[in-house]
Amino acid sequence: MTKTIKALIAGSAMTLALGSASADNTFTADFTFSPTAPVEITYERFEDIAEQACKADASELRGVGVRMKIEDTCRAQLLEDAVKASKLRTLIAYHQQRKGEAESQTLFAELE
Repeated sequence: MTKTIKALIAGSAMTLALGSASADNTFTADFTFSPTAPVEITYERFEDIAEQACKADASELRGVGVRMKIEDTCRAQLLEDAVKASKLRTLIAYHQQRKGEAESQTLFAELE
């Protein structure tokens, strides 16, 4: 059985985060996953989906640096939102571990 969750980042949220994004930019993605799949596979899939969803339209942005900053922020936020929305404790712990949050390393070890 697979599940699908939707993550959305509106342009106004990106403007607040970066101070430079167009309010017209909205990034959305559907994250489909199997709760029984290996956590590493699910996480890699989520990363790929977020990367594809966060490609900014270069013609609307001022420079490569701005585009890269928007895309990086978007990817991180979409990934964060999707992981939380999955409600999979192992995926959440794995994500926290990847981000370097120390307390998650203990939690992830306990869940294995």
